[in-house]
Amino acid sequence: MLNFLGGEYMYRVLVVDDEPIHRREMAKLVRSLRNEYTVEEAENGKAALEMINNSKYNILITDVKMPVMDGLQLLESIEEKASHMKIVVLSGYDYFEYAKGAIKFGACDYILKPVDPETVEMMLRRVEKLLKEQEENDKTRDSLRKELDVTYPVYLDYAMNRWIREELPLDNEPIIQDVIKNKGDCRILTISISDRKATASNSSTTMRKDEIKSYARNTIYDRLSAFGRNLSFFLEDKRLILAIILFSTNKINIYADDFILELNQIASLFYEQQELIISIGISNSYKCSRHNCKTALREALQALEHCFYKIESICIYGIDGKFPMNNTLPDMPQFETELKDAIVQCDRERIFKCLDSFFTRLTKEARIAPDILINYTENLLISCLDTIKKSIENSDYLELSYKIRQSINQCTYLKELSETLRNLIIAIIDKFQTVLEDRNKYIIQKCIEYISGNLSEELSVEALANRFH
Repeated sequence: MLNFLGGEYMYRVLVVDDEPIHRREMAKLVRSLRNEYTVEEAENGKAALEMINNSKYNILITDVKMPVMDGLQLLESIEEKASHMKIVVLSGYDYFEYAKGAIKFGACDYILKPVDPETVEMMLRRVEKLLKEQEENDKTRDSLRKELDVTYPVYLDYAMNRWIREELPLDNEPIIQDVIKNKGDCRILTISISDRKATASNSSTTMRKDEIKSYARNTIYDRLSAFGRNLSFFLEDKRLILAIILFSTNKINIYADDFILELNQIASLFYEQQELIISIGISNSYKCSRHNCKTALREALQALEHCFYKIESICIYGIDGKFPMNNTLPDMPQFETELKDAIVQCDRERIFKCLDSFFTRLTKEARIAPDILINYTENLLISCLDTIKKSIENSDYLELSYKIRQSINQCTYLKELSETLRNLIIAIIDKFQTVLEDRNKYIIQKCIEYISGNLSEELSVEALANRFH
């Protein structure tokens, strides 16, 4: 990036010439014409190369014929590093071969010695124009890159979700062509992401969600590249689930220690760097096609569901879980009625017995799909909260209902769901008990005040109860 001060660009210039008189004359001339520039000198190509490696210059003015390392050798040595630098070749000979060689290595101007102020002024103007154009191009490119970083993942998610669901004929789309042109095998991994930062702070913003998505895409791409090319996209789901198509010309041995080890390291990395808990479901391997990708995605999602019950971060379809889970819950009206009654009575022992019975039944009978179970648990808690809604402040009701939705939907495992359910019910009855205790204190105070003001009357407990309860 160029320095800018008082409407003038502050460029750094390096003058290279083995003849001290010519070198100093050129440096002095540049300083006199552009006093805001920083001008340094080098006596040959080797000295200049060392300076360029250790510092950044905007303009390089170099002689051609020099001992140790000449100008063309210098340009060849810095070819890969000179993209940001404008090069002017200075020579005492009007040789076409020199000019051609200089242009080959990126020189933008070629002037002859001896130089005069007018020639140097014209040269500086041309170079400055090129530098300013380059800076504008860099700004435009950076802006476009930032826009692409935002829009491309959104379009990728849109296209891949609809392609796999066969909702749109997108086979002509470049992204889809990139998938179906793959001649090797592919498998799909699904990663469910739970944000512990959001759970701890009871907040979840769009900015945080975008941060998680970007982190997940980049980390997965980098860490799994060693096992083959990969393409990731987020599913259109209430939960945050990243699907990864892992391509490979050779079949990946997913049972190999290095692959499973890498996935475990990824899980550790997600938690250490972002406080994210992840579960991973892995499909079988198939030849790449829309039908096979759809099958692989279904398998990976089924494997992911089994992670919920196994309390393990990685499940492989066909080994840890193959059969689809039950999408309907058993009818349990008695459980719900008893639980709500126990909450109203603030009977913690009865509450815990109800919950133990509920989760014991879940583990013995056919497994319920996690999203169905989580949705049921959320609705159950809101229904329990509604039983005491009239007794608590509206602000407390809204706070508890938000906490329920936020906490329940972040549960990764059945055990965690059980603990979260218990803690939320305790929070509900704690709030209800506080209200009841405050109300009882108020009634007692009113009774005392009434008795004190009516000592001459014959009062009974029944009369006081009828008046104040």
